[in-house]
Amino acid sequence: MTAAGVTVTARPASGGRTAYLLTGTLNGETYAGEIARTSKAPYTHASITTLTDGRQVLGFHKTAAAAAGGNSSLRAYAAGVAVIEITPEETT
Repeated sequence: MTAAGVTVTARPASGGRTAYLLTGTLNGETYAGEIARTSKAPYTHASITTLTDGRQVLGFHKTAAAAAGGNSSLRAYAAGVAVIEITPEETT
């Protein structure tokens, strides 16, 4: 699922980690499947928090509810939060 024109997908990485790939445009930069983060934590959702100055912050979360809340430290400066469901990378 995408939000705000951005898609995040999960792909297995070395050492039991997961790579989270970013596709779309964030803060004027276009990404085409670049790794946004690697982690051993099984994130299921991401959030894009738009700050009042227009910058966007990408965060990773374990639940949809946490993603909907965005980053609590940014909440006072946020104009809104878009929730993205992280889906596994398709393999053929």
